[in-house]
Amino acid sequence: MKKFFAFICALFIGASASAQYYQVGEVVNVNGKPGVVFSVSNGGQHGKIVSVAQTHCPWSEGKSWCSQLGRGWRLPTRDELMTIYYNRDAINAACNSMGYDPLVRDNYWSSEVHQAYSNVTLVWRFNMNTNSANADNSLKHDFVRAVYAF
Repeated sequence: MKKFFAFICALFIGASASAQYYQVGEVVNVNGKPGVVFSVSNGGQHGKIVSVAQTHCPWSEGKSWCSQLGRGWRLPTRDELMTIYYNRDAINAACNSMGYDPLVRDNYWSSEVHQAYSNVTLVWRFNMNTNSANADNSLKHDFVRAVYAF
């Protein structure tokens, strides 16, 4: 019984020691692609990161750009963009410290389609200056940052 207890303790201590905890504003690397943690859960063991790279393009090109970063990278939802907005100071500080461009105070595409018509698709975008969302023509050029859940 003592050996079993010692084995269980060793497993628990080993698992605890190897667990990694993250915090908002921390720079992490996912498959060679750097990002900044903007949301955490499970005490920091899980969360979401936003890419340090960005582009300025129509919505469909933005979706493709995100997927080209690798498996799991995608356009953020409106709620995720709002969370990025609320944590923008920590995100920008991390980006600046690593030599990456900070978030701009402008519109970013979300993953959410508002309305699709035969001649135009309206997509939700989020303004990082006014903390507001509105739908606009998906052919317009807006900023794009990808997100990744871990």
